[in-house]
Amino acid sequence: MSDATLLIVDDNRDNLFIMSQLIRTFLPECETICAQSAQEGLAIASRRELDGALIDVQMPDMDGLEMCSRLKGTQATGHIPVILMTAHRADATLRARGLDAGADDFISRPIDNHELMARVRVLLRVRRAEGKLREMNSRLSEMVAQKTRALREALDLAEAEREKIDTILRSVSDGLLVTDTFDQVLMMNCAAEHLLALRLCDVVGSKLSSVLGDRACAGEIMEALAQRKSGLHFDLASIQKGAARDIQGKTSLIETVDGEFRGMILTFSDVTLDRELNRMKSDFVSTAAHELRTPLTSIQGFTEYLITTEDIDAQESRKYLTYIHQNAATLGRLVRDLLDLSRLESGQPLSLERRHCLLVDLLEQSLTSYRARYPSHGFEMVLPDEMPSLDVDPGKISQVMENLLSNAVKYSPQGGQVRFAARLEGGFCLISVSDQGLGMPPEELERVFEKFYRVDNSNSAVEGTGLGLSIVKYLVEAHGGKTWMESEVGVGSTVCFTLPLSMRESFISA
Repeated sequence: MSDATLLIVDDNRDNLFIMSQLIRTFLPECETICAQSAQEGLAIASRRELDGALIDVQMPDMDGLEMCSRLKGTQATGHIPVILMTAHRADATLRARGLDAGADDFISRPIDNHELMARVRVLLRVRRAEGKLREMNSRLSEMVAQKTRALREALDLAEAEREKIDTILRSVSDGLLVTDTFDQVLMMNCAAEHLLALRLCDVVGSKLSSVLGDRACAGEIMEALAQRKSGLHFDLASIQKGAARDIQGKTSLIETVDGEFRGMILTFSDVTLDRELNRMKSDFVSTAAHELRTPLTSIQGFTEYLITTEDIDAQESRKYLTYIHQNAATLGRLVRDLLDLSRLESGQPLSLERRHCLLVDLLEQSLTSYRARYPSHGFEMVLPDEMPSLDVDPGKISQVMENLLSNAVKYSPQGGQVRFAARLEGGFCLISVSDQGLGMPPEELERVFEKFYRVDNSNSAVEGTGLGLSIVKYLVEAHGGKTWMESEVGVGSTVCFTLPLSMRESFISA
């Protein structure tokens, strides 16, 4: 197999023969291909891989300069080195035209055999060097392409991981603040920005000590960082929208698998509501104990008096028994509220014993008792001309009425009018209970239906467990209705709730 392939182009057959024989003699490792015209030579070059070309300049139809120009002007053959052969010593003009056409060398006839072979060897060395260079360039290009692909994949993976981390950070409800080994802020999620009232763009790269400023916990946190201490719990206060918030934090170390320290994560949680709920539960336990003890003390005292006293007339005995009955009823209501609370806390569904009831009967039944017990209050009932019938649990709706009437009376201690009203709205009956009592500010209205929540009436002696309205909401929603309150300080409050009309609704005249 030949090491190189040379193309010889000359319109003179004898010249072709002589040139090919010379090359076979002096360069036996080379294969020669002969062509008698430029067109034939171009055709051969287009389908064969050539290592060089010897082209006669003077040929009919297309001379060697034109052929050289076409070879060099085509991408597939532009790399082939060309020696132009002239019939006489080439002048400067011809050489310039040849170089412009892309020729690599010239040789003039009569051709010296040794000179010709030397020039061909140089041409082949250049060709081999160029071939190696192209091969190395191709390998280098492939390596660069592979590295580029690998780098792009690594960047895509890093970007995907970064987006994943960003998504996790954004979705975490707790605040996260990350520092590096120099205690500088690297990252902070939106929750931390909100809790600390800071912006990441303002503090990134800053020392944590300057970010924390003069907060009470700053010393503890910086000491934990200095000692590389994980698991430190701390509290800090924050002001959000003018309201104080309780923030609880914790430190966690960032370490490599080898245990090398890389930074620290500080987590922040808003525990304001949790602590307030715990406080309200504590208040509830204290209040419930008081509410239980008061009627129990009365019952115990009156029964002891009845047992130990012999000469009691019937009227006095009836009065004390009435007191005992009223206190027992108070205990019953409190126990019922506690049982309802237990169901609320456990998430148990409420069992309703629905019956076809007339709303006017339920209202009258509730009002009759309160008219007798609270003569200092006026009780008014405003009903439409036709009252609907409802599919409800009469016991549960009576409990709703009882709680609302109890609140209306408690929060209007100086007496006044308690107004019961009902009207039809769409497929619902809207019922409202209004008083002319203390009223409450808007910020209290947002929370009156929360469990254990009691309105701050520090200037009044209103008692209660803080369960009544939350139980009302629970019972009404179990019937498919809604509950809300309207109030104005010093004017009074109105609690409204809706109940869906019976599927087989009927009406009676009020």
